[in-house]
Amino acid sequence: MTEVDLKDATEVIRAFLPGKEEIVGGIYIDPPANLQPFGFGILLADLVHHAANAYAYKFGLDAEQVRDGIAAGLQAELSSPTDTVKQVYPEGRH
Repeated sequence: MTEVDLKDATEVIRAFLPGKEEIVGGIYIDPPANLQPFGFGILLADLVHHAANAYAYKFGLDAEQVRDGIAAGLQAELSSPTDTVKQVYPEGRH
């Protein structure tokens, strides 16, 4: 595995799934000013590729089939959302 220097990195997305405890699932996004919508799309596509590879590796599946499944779920949710987006502010920001 290649070592990466993250000293100048910017956290953009943090995602949580509800657990057994009273933790609310959610996705927290804080895009930097220089990340335009098209670039954000590229970031999300990269996230899909990495998620597919991680899922395929963990469960011994074909990454391309997993990626197709993720893309199908993504398209279904974009076309017909199963929930409404709720604005959530990090602590200390409103």
